[in-house]
Amino acid sequence: IQLSGNSTFCEGDSLTLTVTAGYKQYIWQDGIGASTRTIKKPTIYSVYVKDNNDCISPVSSPVFVEVLSSPSKPVIIVSGPTTFCEGGKIKVASSSNFKGYLWTDSIKTKENTITKSGKYKLKVMGNTGCYSAWSIEVTVTVNPIPPKPAVVIGNNDSLKCNTKASRYKWFKNSFELSDTTLSIYSKNQRRIGICF
Repeated sequence: IQLSGNSTFCEGDSLTLTVTAGYKQYIWQDGIGASTRTIKKPTIYSVYVKDNNDCISPVSSPVFVEVLSSPSKPVIIVSGPTTFCEGGKIKVASSSNFKGYLWTDSIKTKENTITKSGKYKLKVMGNTGCYSAWSIEVTVTVNPIPPKPAVVIGNNDSLKCNTKASRYKWFKNSFELSDTTLSIYSKNQRRIGICF
């Protein structure tokens, strides 16, 4: 019997067993089959063959297949809102301790600090050295911040913010004003108006 890989593998993986083709029948330890079979369960595999003359071969050497257990799909703990502005961050972490961790952005620690938009998933390694399936993904959206605005002098002694936005905060002599429109009237241009 030829093996496609190691006879010890992780749960969820598989192994292919192959016997020389061209015989009339392939009698495996669990019944008649084909010359090739895919293995996903642990057991002891052996086979003998019958040729076109109905002559039967000796039984092959046994193949001992061991399947190692994998940890359950991990749960991601999210520390805050998953949508935030550029310059912000969010921490995500595995809900439990494991031997190893692998995030989709290649981080290999239990906790991961996210600063970029993307879909993040986690898989974990158990004590057998096998990895779990990928976790449910967490989608993070990082919104760009508007460019730094400047205050320009408008008509009729008004001051205007030169950046278009949906909301404005104006400051006068370091004090926040309640005016949130694009233009603000100033009787004394020596006072400084700041918007952001």
